[in-house]
Amino acid sequence: EIGTTRLGEHGYGITDASYAALRGDKIGAIRALREAVEEGWRGPFWRGQLLFASEFVPLQGDPGFQAVVAEIRGDMAKARAELPQLQQAAPAVP
Repeated sequence: EIGTTRLGEHGYGITDASYAALRGDKIGAIRALREAVEEGWRGPFWRGQLLFASEFVPLQGDPGFQAVVAEIRGDMAKARAELPQLQQAAPAVP
């Protein structure tokens, strides 16, 4: 079961979500995806992975999947908004 037996590369949740989706386990895939996001997953290619990877395409109409994607988008928008302040506060590099 997803969540108790860690699967995939280093047992990381996004891979668990991929495996569950490939098995046709939509509930397990969304649960594993939610767990991965709660654990901090925001991979550098999150948009491509979630919106274009074939295993996740069947999940895209599910409200649970959409909520996870919306959460990541919100987090990314917040990070982009904070970037100018972080750049100003960063010490100059010679």
